[in-house]
Amino acid sequence: MDVHQAARLICTLPCYDELLSDNNLTVMSSDILPEGSDALKIGNNIFIRESITDEQYKQFLILHEVGHHLLHDDRITSFYYKIRMSRSKNELEANLFACLYLLRDESLEDLNVIEYLSNNGVPKKVAIKVFDHISTK
Repeated sequence: MDVHQAARLICTLPCYDELLSDNNLTVMSSDILPEGSDALKIGNNIFIRESITDEQYKQFLILHEVGHHLLHDDRITSFYYKIRMSRSKNELEANLFACLYLLRDESLEDLNVIEYLSNNGVPKKVAIKVFDHISTK
């Protein structure tokens, strides 16, 4: 999926709470996630590391996992940021989905996208990678 297709998809999606309920997704805290993983999706359950208290980062993680749910098959997915962000196509697409969703109501004219995303829970490395990707498309 390219950036333009993702942006069109995101514009049709409901608000955050409805996005979860419409897709029968449940978010739960867990203290037994794999080492280095802050979020994990198994079936329709999204598990967030219990020790994460930053609500904006939690929202990014949830949106990232929703991206996997909507864009990829139903295998187990997880977001590895602390160890090393995966360079796979699926991870990039899930990051793009989450970031574009966060940007969907913003006017991009004169917006510092990296700063905006970083201030809204997206790890800076992810924000830079997403910005680099969308600015070349």
